[in-house]
Amino acid sequence: MPKATRQVILLTAPNIFKEACDMMQSYFDFQATAQPGLLPWARQPLTKRASGASMETDPVSQAFPDMAAFLSKCRAGAEKLLQEEAELAFLSQVRCGETQQINNQGFLSGLLYGTGVSDAARMSREAFITGSLMQLYEMSGEMENDHFQNHDAFTTLLNPDVEMYRVFEAVSRVPISDSQRMALLRFFQEIDDWHELIRDHLLTLQEIFKAAFPQVKNRFHQKVKELEQAGKSAEPFHWLERMGSDTSTFRTEDPYHLQVSLTYFNYIGFAFTFRPNLPLKIHHGVLFEELSALRDGRKARDQLTEQQLKAISDPTRLAIIRLLHEGEQYVQQLADALGLTPATLSHHISQLHQALLLSLRVEGRRSYYSINPAELTGLAKDLSRLAGEGKEET
Repeated sequence: MPKATRQVILLTAPNIFKEACDMMQSYFDFQATAQPGLLPWARQPLTKRASGASMETDPVSQAFPDMAAFLSKCRAGAEKLLQEEAELAFLSQVRCGETQQINNQGFLSGLLYGTGVSDAARMSREAFITGSLMQLYEMSGEMENDHFQNHDAFTTLLNPDVEMYRVFEAVSRVPISDSQRMALLRFFQEIDDWHELIRDHLLTLQEIFKAAFPQVKNRFHQKVKELEQAGKSAEPFHWLERMGSDTSTFRTEDPYHLQVSLTYFNYIGFAFTFRPNLPLKIHHGVLFEELSALRDGRKARDQLTEQQLKAISDPTRLAIIRLLHEGEQYVQQLADALGLTPATLSHHISQLHQALLLSLRVEGRRSYYSINPAELTGLAKDLSRLAGEGKEET
């Protein structure tokens, strides 16, 4: 299994730009799924398990009052700022394939990551356009095209002076609805206006975050200290290994940048890209271990089993598993074998990867996938256990 052998840089201060981006995306995701009569976002409990509870009555929120106070303050400020931004809200929900799946990275969050900045004040027009193009071509499958493995072709692809016909061609390949395609086209036609609007909103959100940060300052620095003591036995590296992700030949001279996250406080995420100006980021939620300790282990396994069964219930995804059983392949190979566009295939691969059923190896600009035998074996054992319980009941 892959090991975390490269240098790790543990960041000791919050990434205010990413926190602002996360707060914006979190608000729009909440609005997209909110039901009539639901409590305001600022009063929502820390975890979805406390359905129907408020932040004041949720036991988990009461167990972490500093986080509850911090999020309530941030959410109240963000909601006041963003509640009238209908077009931006629509743009934030542009995601490939099954667009209702909030876990899929959307166009807005992807482009902001691609800017490579750590402060909205430094988000130049050129960085914004480059990030936008990078995310568009990721969603269209262009990045998996053999032609663009060439450095010069790739540089041309991300040129901020791109012509609209190339954007139109890429948008037409993204597996989204017609209304979302029109929204993307309008975005690129009015990209200077969007740059100013989004930058200004992020600057305000950064100030909101900084004003609320004292509520969780001690918790943040305590988590940094814990990660420093844990070293490469910390939870993110356990999950990197469990996912079967092998980055040992990918940007071998570059370190991991390990960042504690506050807005998304209960997740571990990885942002690895072949663009050398973007660091290899690992995001660690400030409450990840604490909330994991409150979860029932058996229930967590059952939830993962449900996610894995849902992932392979789709005929295309099951076909991907069968093909990868024969050996490792990259996206274009799989797309050709299944008669799919790289963009559509990438969506299906994302679902299987989130369910831990695929392993990833990165070489150059190309991602190679294989089955994750440990997780497939775990799924089989879990189904066997359920079958045994069913026999006992009958």
